[in-house]
Amino acid sequence: MYRYLLIVLVSGLMSVVSAQHGVGAGWGDRVELPLPQGSNSVRGFLYKNSVAFSNNKRVIFMNNEDTGGGIYYTYSYDGKTWSDPVQFKPVNIPGINSTKIYRDNRDRLHVVWARPKPKALYYTQMDSALNVVIDSMRIASSPRNNSYNGVYLTADLNDRLHVMWHEGDSKTEITECYYSRSTDSGESWSAPQLISKDDGKASAFPRGQFGAYGGDSLMIAWRDNVSFSPENWDLHFVTSTDGGVSWSEVTNLNSSSDFQGDPDVVVDPGGRIHMVYHQYPQSDPYNGMRIVYGYSDDFGKSWKPSPQFKNVISDDSRSELAEGTHYQISTGTLWTFWKDESERKGGGGINIKAAYSTDRGESWSTPEYITDFGNSPIGFKAILVLPDGSVGLNYEVPNYPDSGLYRIFYRERTPVVTAIKEPDVRQPRSFTLAQNSPNPFNPSTVLSFTLKRAGEVRLSVYDVRGRRIKTLVRGWKNAGVYRVTFEAGGLAAGVYYYRLVSGGESMVKKMILLP
Repeated sequence: MYRYLLIVLVSGLMSVVSAQHGVGAGWGDRVELPLPQGSNSVRGFLYKNSVAFSNNKRVIFMNNEDTGGGIYYTYSYDGKTWSDPVQFKPVNIPGINSTKIYRDNRDRLHVVWARPKPKALYYTQMDSALNVVIDSMRIASSPRNNSYNGVYLTADLNDRLHVMWHEGDSKTEITECYYSRSTDSGESWSAPQLISKDDGKASAFPRGQFGAYGGDSLMIAWRDNVSFSPENWDLHFVTSTDGGVSWSEVTNLNSSSDFQGDPDVVVDPGGRIHMVYHQYPQSDPYNGMRIVYGYSDDFGKSWKPSPQFKNVISDDSRSELAEGTHYQISTGTLWTFWKDESERKGGGGINIKAAYSTDRGESWSTPEYITDFGNSPIGFKAILVLPDGSVGLNYEVPNYPDSGLYRIFYRERTPVVTAIKEPDVRQPRSFTLAQNSPNPFNPSTVLSFTLKRAGEVRLSVYDVRGRRIKTLVRGWKNAGVYRVTFEAGGLAAGVYYYRLVSGGESMVKKMILLP
């Protein structure tokens, strides 16, 4: 039996057609988020407006579109009942914009935002109770073309914060991409680095997601203008081998006559780089738009499964704006999301679809609908990931409930269930730290350790007073056997200790450095 919902178009109200396709089986009911007091319209943000803490507390930031404006946030412990929105006030400044948030593995909420006068990009830190801990640290000021746009925020497993952005309006101005990082939890920031080519061509929307990675090999990609008429963009990227201290020369990912736009880059725990973006041929820009994917195991020198990124992971219909790509450590699942416009020509709406991979991009699931809102053009999508691997997505609906108004909705999906494998007899069964070899030594020695399960790992060297001399390993590691060389050049001869910590376990060994 079919159900039809008919709303007559009166006084500018928008007509809504009946749902046609439903949503994926794993997605729950949609929930409308509350409005700030006195407001009748709110909007979301691109990329980074939602997080989940380790206690399942979900937080979503929103922009009040009504009288008074302002940035607000609401929270929920079950994804169904949400708190009254509270205004975000790191400092009481009107016009705060370009807000992005990120929750790290220590349950700290990092917030980056721009202020209009004077023009500057700022950082604020909040705790899981949403109290301001660090207030208004300046990242950058005096932007080129007088504005900050495309701001993207991430952190890696070494507790380093990374911010990237472009300055100006990429539709009308020659914009360039910049980067800054913090190694002290946001207390100070490196001087902004120009990472795109200052060549008179617009570069925009730089992105790099490092939240599942604990190494120093990073990548940031963006779209770079080839021509305005016809409009054409290629994708460029830079790499770093020192955690963002310095960046390589710019590389053109895949020069083509096809329009390539808005890349999403993710580095997974094993260092594999995943790239998702939309592209379409100049010969059929409307019908030919698709979401494509590739991965690299050699730091961008080669890409699989197709060097020319012919691997389409969306349906064979108009698809664009891949966002929210994320690697879930808890389930080993790689997710990506995009706008599906396959129903638009027939009078339908714009919806959001998603696909996932459980084998690090080797294969992808059948795309699934997340939204089903009649002929509404859904927009501004962002995700959060819960500790058990569930995914939450929020999106905005325009002209709802009346013409000119906006509302934000939220929906969650149950975790992806991966196949259970038989135990590998070669899998390590214990947590061990071996004696260094050689010992005594000068000037170098090898330290070996075994992990019985994946997790956060730290291996550090200490002197006899307990002062940490050097951290040799820090970040996420899979189960296995590891060896690392300790170079002791410049240290005084004597007794040293090395300590391994992972998953609540720790071991300490002593070693002797010879004169």
